[in-house]
Amino acid sequence: MSVSIIENIAIEVVKRRVLTRCGYGKNAEILPADAQLIESEFPKMMALAEPKIAIADFDVLAVKPDRIVIEGDVEIPSPRLAKYLAGARRVSLYAVTIGPAVEQMSTALSESGKVRAAFMWDCFGSEATEATARRVSLIVHQRAKLAGLTNTVRFSPGYIDIPLRVNEVILKLVEGDRIGVSVNEAGLLTPRKSTTGIIGWIPPRT
Repeated sequence: MSVSIIENIAIEVVKRRVLTRCGYGKNAEILPADAQLIESEFPKMMALAEPKIAIADFDVLAVKPDRIVIEGDVEIPSPRLAKYLAGARRVSLYAVTIGPAVEQMSTALSESGKVRAAFMWDCFGSEATEATARRVSLIVHQRAKLAGLTNTVRFSPGYIDIPLRVNEVILKLVEGDRIGVSVNEAGLLTPRKSTTGIIGWIPPRT
């Protein structure tokens, strides 16, 4: 097992996806003010985002009814994750972040009374973080393919039944501090526009 740190990543953030996070439905007409705002702010948003990835692969030692056990005898509790990873040979653990600058700008705009702009910056931050995580999926897909396997979707602490405290486990294993990500006692990440996750390597369907 070795940790890969990937920086200077080109990510694709789609403006329409940012606007969807702002509350616009699939076919909703964009208000002129919001259309103008996303156009004027988007270059600055992209300039302040600093996507980084920390990722490592681990052999699966056992899949039990209520947890999985991976290389190093590390246990990740989650009955539903264990169900989804039945038959998994390996897992990739990862942490991603876009850094603190986008969140700081959102906060500054909010404090200056520019609430709509602050909200749009926050939505951008969430979408940029997701775009970085999508890059992880592509990386894992290629690694698994070389091993004759395919990969599952991403599973993150705080979703399905994976406890938030698993953030601490993942960050330790992938050396998340190397990309500037930390976790508090409640399992919440800093910078806020960060996430961790687990992707299984499974045999392809025949």
